[in-house]
Amino acid sequence: MTVKVPTFPTSELCVQCGGMCCRYGSGLFLPRDVPGPRPLTVESLREFCRERKTVVYAEYIYGYYSKPQLMLRPRQADACTLDQCVHLTASGCALGDLRPTGCKSLEVIRADRCVQRMGTSGDGVFAARSWRRYQPQLRELAKEDGFSW
Repeated sequence: MTVKVPTFPTSELCVQCGGMCCRYGSGLFLPRDVPGPRPLTVESLREFCRERKTVVYAEYIYGYYSKPQLMLRPRQADACTLDQCVHLTASGCALGDLRPTGCKSLEVIRADRCVQRMGTSGDGVFAARSWRRYQPQLRELAKEDGFSW
């Protein structure tokens, strides 16, 4: 079952704040953002990561999962800190309509405030549930990038 996620266009308010959401992190991709046949393979995920400057991201979701849940998100300028998304440019997101669902589902409330509308149980939990069936493929990609548990 596919859950309908609301999407919001880039707003003039985004221009006013200079992409505050993007300057302090990057949104999460969902499996639906990855083109190609299903189920997704390690090869298709690897190609997607290469094309979209995307990395495997591990998030600990306490109270839901005992292990870190692997997902995809755009790279950040500095991988060791919560830093600007690599796709943020002076004129907005370089990905345009190919932005992650986690970015498209940000609703701009005012020039300095966005609200995540991706899932009713929270952004990370919703994304983790979406990626659950692809954990083996993501784990393999993460190992290629030097992650270990």
